Amino acid sequence: MMNPCVVCGKWTSAFNYGANFCNACKIFYRRAMKTENFPSECLKEGNCSKCRFCRYQLCLNAGLSPPARKSTNSGFLSLIKNLEILDNQRKEKVLSYSQLPHLNFNFWAEATYQTTLEFISSLEVYKLLNDTEQMVLVWQSVRKYNTLCFAMRAYTDQRDMVEFPKGVNPLPPELNLYFQNFPCVLYKIRSNVVTKLREISITNDEFLLLSAILICDPVPSMFTESGQSHVDWYQKLYSSTLFQYCQTHYPENGPSRFSDLLSVIGVVIQTIEIDDVKNIFELEPDAYIYLGPYLYETTTDGNVKVHILPFIGLAIISATIVSSIIFIVLFATLCYIRISDLVIASIISARIRSLQRQLFYALVVQTLVPLILMHIPAAIMFAFVFLNIDLGVYSAIVSMTIALYPAVDPIPTMVIVNNYRRTILTYLGLRKTKTSEEGQKRF
Repeated sequence: MMNPCVVCGKWTSAFNYGANFCNACKIFYRRAMKTENFPSECLKEGNCSKCRFCRYQLCLNAGLSPPARKSTNSGFLSLIKNLEILDNQRKEKVLSYSQLPHLNFNFWAEATYQTTLEFISSLEVYKLLNDTEQMVLVWQSVRKYNTLCFAMRAYTDQRDMVEFPKGVNPLPPELNLYFQNFPCVLYKIRSNVVTKLREISITNDEFLLLSAILICDPVPSMFTESGQSHVDWYQKLYSSTLFQYCQTHYPENGPSRFSDLLSVIGVVIQTIEIDDVKNIFELEPDAYIYLGPYLYETTTDGNVKVHILPFIGLAIISATIVSSIIFIVLFATLCYIRISDLVIASIISARIRSLQRQLFYALVVQTLVPLILMHIPAAIMFAFVFLNIDLGVYSAIVSMTIALYPAVDPIPTMVIVNNYRRTILTYLGLRKTKTSEEGQKRF
C-alpha cells in the first residue's frame, strides 16, 4: 500500500521508524544522527525545506525527537515501556490467582484466557477494530500468544518445559490421553518453544515486541479492508521497532538477530499444530506409507488393551465398504437377469441386439473395475488392521490400485463396443479403413 512520505511527500510503500518514511529520508536521518558538525540553522535563513537543517526539522516534526541523534534507544523506549506495563499487569493477575486453593487445568485455562484477553484488548490496534474483528483477533492469537508466554515464563524460571503455576500440566487432559503412549511427543510440545528461546537467549524487551507482532498476524480474509490496514500498520510498527532495537543492541549482527527472533513465531505455530506428522514424529513424507488407527496396545504386563473409539470408527468405515460390495453384487445380478429377459422378449434386429449386449457387457465390467481396484483391497486392508497384522510396504498396494481406477475405468467400453474398438485401431493404424459402401453393408 502506497502512502506519502511524512518528510518529503513522495509516495512510498516503505515503513521506517514507526511511520511512512521513504528509504531516502530514512538514510538521511540515520546519517544526520551520526554527524557531529550538523548545521544549526537554515542555509538560506528561512524555511527552504531543502537544506539539511530544514529536512532534519521535518523529520523531528514527523515525530522523531532530537535526543535520538545522540541516543538511538529513545525512538522505541516508549513503545516497549507501554507493552511492559501491560505485561506486568497480566503477570500480577496470574500471580494473584495462584494464591487460590485446588487449582486444576480447567481453572488455569480460563484464567489465562481472561488475562490474555485483557492484554490484547489494551492494545491500540484492538481499539481500532469493529466488534467482529476484535473477536477474530482474539480467537486467532490467544493460543499463539499463550504458548509464547508460557515458554517465556519457563525460560525465565530456568525450566525445560512449560507449565501452569504450581506445576499444573498446561496440556488438555484429552491430549495427554491421546499421546499417553508417546511421551516424547508430549515433551516436544511442552519444550519446543522454551528450547528456542534458550537457544537465542531472548531478552524481555524482545519478548514483548515479538508477542505484539504475533498478535498482529491474523488471517487477512477475515477482516475488512479498513481493519486489515490497521492490523498491518501496527504489525509494521512493532516489526520496525524490533529491527531498530536489534540494530541498536547488536550493531554487528542486527539483521541476523532480527531474523532469529522472527523464527520463534514459526516454532510457536508448529507447536500448536499438533496434527502435523512431520512436526510431531519428525518423519519425512517418504518415511511412512499409511497412517491408520491405533486399535491395540500391549501393556507392560503382556495384556492387550483395545482402544474403543478408534475401533468403533474403523468398524463403521469397514461396514460401509462391505455393504457397498454387497449392494453392487446384488443389484448387478438383478440388473443382469432383468436385461437378459428384456432382450430375449423384445423384437429387435440382430444388429441392435448385438449393440445392446456389447453395452451391457461393458457396464458389467465397469461395475467390476471399482469393486476389484477399490472396494476389495480396502476391505482386505481394514481386515488386517482388525487382526492386528502389519502389512508393511504391502499396504501401498491400496494406494496404487485406487490411483489406477480412473485410468482403467473407460477401457472396457473402448474394447468391448465394436465401433469404439474399430475406430481406435484405425486411428492407431492397426486396422485398414473399409470403403464407405462396405462399411454401410457391415453396419
